[in-house]
Amino acid sequence: MALPSVGLVEPENARVVHIKNTLDLGEIGLSEAYLAEAQGRDDLTVVDPLREMAFDDEGNLQPVELALATR
Repeated sequence: MALPSVGLVEPENARVVHIKNTLDLGEIGLSEAYLAEAQGRDDLTVVDPLREMAFDDEGNLQPVELALATR
């Protein structure tokens, strides 16, 4: 809901980073717009294929630890 309301970029092109918190950056979720950049870096490893972001029954974005646990 936030991406269309901001209007700076089309949602499918948005560069989104989904983190647990700034002190725990061991595993993060990245939007597809970051994929090529992540694959080209030696200090990052892509560990999962692309998938839709996970939302609960009320439409809230799932916490990153739950989203990563579904792999």
